[in-house]
Amino acid sequence: NTGNWPDRNGSEPAVVGLCVMAFLAHGEDPNHGPYAGNIRRGIEYIMDQQNSGNGYIGSSMYNHGFATLSLAEAYGVLRDDRVAQALKKAVDLILSAQERNPRGAWRYTPESPDADTTVTGAQMVALFAARNAGLPVPDEALKKGQAFLKRC
Repeated sequence: NTGNWPDRNGSEPAVVGLCVMAFLAHGEDPNHGPYAGNIRRGIEYIMDQQNSGNGYIGSSMYNHGFATLSLAEAYGVLRDDRVAQALKKAVDLILSAQERNPRGAWRYTPESPDADTTVTGAQMVALFAARNAGLPVPDEALKKGQAFLKRC
């Protein structure tokens, strides 16, 4: 009933986000149907895990990226103002972390000066999903992330 799954990793926002994504990819609707409650509780759980000050979700950029991706996908269906606010804060954190990073990409924390492809990939899919959901995502941010991935 809390929106997470009670096992070793089921409380990680990334895992909850991926579970929400699985429901949505299966065609389940957060507004009605047998799994609507599961999806909504998952989204609520992710939003509860978000730092109200800086928008960071979880304890790593992996968590943040996949949780942000699920917020973007859910917002596309829900059009809920609270989800929009959480998504905007999450996207802003991704963008500010990239601006601080000399490689134009991401690593394990928002302050990391280095970068890797897997964490960068998680942030990139979150940014593309946020853009698809209607949030403004600068072209330059996407280009920097793509350039990093091409260099690797």
